Amino acid sequence: MDSNKKKVYISGAIGNHLLRCFIAIANSIEDGYEIEEFVTSLQPMNYLEKMLEMKVPTSSQNVDERVNDIDHILEENVHRLFKYRDHILKEGWIKLKKVEDFVSAELCVHVRGLDKKVAPLQWYCDKIRSESDRYTTVFVCTDDKSWEDFLKLRLADVGVKNLSFTRQNDIRDWFTILKADKVYCSAGSFALSTLLFNPDKEMVVCSRKSSTRDYQTGNKRCELSFVDVAMEYCPNLSLED
Repeated sequence: MDSNKKKVYISGAIGNHLLRCFIAIANSIEDGYEIEEFVTSLQPMNYLEKMLEMKVPTSSQNVDERVNDIDHILEENVHRLFKYRDHILKEGWIKLKKVEDFVSAELCVHVRGLDKKVAPLQWYCDKIRSESDRYTTVFVCTDDKSWEDFLKLRLADVGVKNLSFTRQNDIRDWFTILKADKVYCSAGSFALSTLLFNPDKEMVVCSRKSSTRDYQTGNKRCELSFVDVAMEYCPNLSLED
């Protein structure tokens, strides 16, 4: 194999795929080598192929999900990602594919549930309640039916009736977040990765003070340190209690 060419292994789902892909390309530009191929694990799917048109070929293999060449939380990598973000898009390294029929929302609340309960439900309830009078409909994307039921009951008790749950697949939920005017979310790569394509998006992330914990178990981590750096480049990204 040419020593100036590298295969890059990426694990995770949508957010991890996108952040790590951008960082890998930024690294190759900065350090002067060629990415031969992106290799993703078979599960859940190859989101790079599903969501992007790319100069670099991709494939999926039966790779342990812990195998990963890119740390998307490392401060140096986050700086480099945003340093080359415009160049990567303008030079056609990455082009976002179009997805039809996703829910169009002015305000979107992404409630991360099943595997990363970082922000408590009360934080989401407080934010939805504070914004409910300003929007005709508050759209919620969540992967956890029990949290959906809880939000319905808790918010109905305080008179919030304009709540709607998107009930889409993960790709369509991602596009809903990308296109929304304002987003409330926890510090997770799923929502944060939309900043790659719109760094001016208004996004409010649950703060350390209000978070359940600075999540870390195995290879799953809370991206609060990513937010700390990204706020230097994303003028409408903020942390709120």
